[in-house]
Amino acid sequence: MIHEREDYYSTLESLHHDHYTVDELARLLDMGKHVIEHAVYSGDLKAFVVDHQIIDILRSDVLEWLANRQ
Repeated sequence: MIHEREDYYSTLESLHHDHYTVDELARLLDMGKHVIEHAVYSGDLKAFVVDHQIIDILRSDVLEWLANRQ
């Protein structure tokens, strides 16, 4: 029960971050990493990419991407 509570608060805290890694965003949105990576590499989701590595994804870009997916 304590572990579930910690996961809940960790997720809740993550909602307020200004930027995310692919792993953080996948966990927060309950999506596979491949979905997010595909969105970045296809140009649907803006991200900072260096040498084909997704470094950072801004919260504002995530919100825009989610709104356009609806």
